[in-house]
Amino acid sequence: MTSSISAVLGKPGQANYCAGNSYLDSLAWYRRKHGLATSSIALPMVHDVGVVAENEDIEVSLGRKGMYGIDEREMLQAFEAGMLQEPHSSIEDAKFGEAQIVLGLQPVALTAAMTAAQTTNAYWANDARLVEIRRSVDTLTSSIEKFEMRGSSIGSYGVDSVIGVELRTWLSKELGLDVGFQALLGAKMDFEKLAQIAITA
Repeated sequence: MTSSISAVLGKPGQANYCAGNSYLDSLAWYRRKHGLATSSIALPMVHDVGVVAENEDIEVSLGRKGMYGIDEREMLQAFEAGMLQEPHSSIEDAKFGEAQIVLGLQPVALTAAMTAAQTTNAYWANDARLVEIRRSVDTLTSSIEKFEMRGSSIGSYGVDSVIGVELRTWLSKELGLDVGFQALLGAKMDFEKLAQIAITA
């Protein structure tokens, strides 16, 4: 599947686009966890084909944001690497990055990854600069049984006012809870406390 590097790096003003591509990356990981052959390829701008090739203004704009582009040959090499990857043999051990190929971050490391396409490891998997990101992604995509309910507040997970309103509406509609907006995003409201409120309501 073709995804976008925007799902990896984020892109101001394009939350829906990033979310859609994140879904594709997660779907590839989900299929890989179930032993099915799948890869998602996070594409950056492609210089010589497609929309960027036809509109120089877009290329200049993306270049100002520090986005690195690739050419058609690199894109086709990524497709080949994605197709050569085999299904993961162990469902429990499948990691998020094993189903994803990210282009446009490290050209030298990418070349090495394309050469060794039989491995299921993403070429950036052991990059020290991405350890914290991988740890965060692994935490976010870990089994619900491993989720730590107490400690961190709900607001600390990046719940902004828009998501807070949606969450409050959902709690009211599905559970009949009337939790104040400030209380919901307050520093003392963690998931365990919210669960206790739901149980006693």
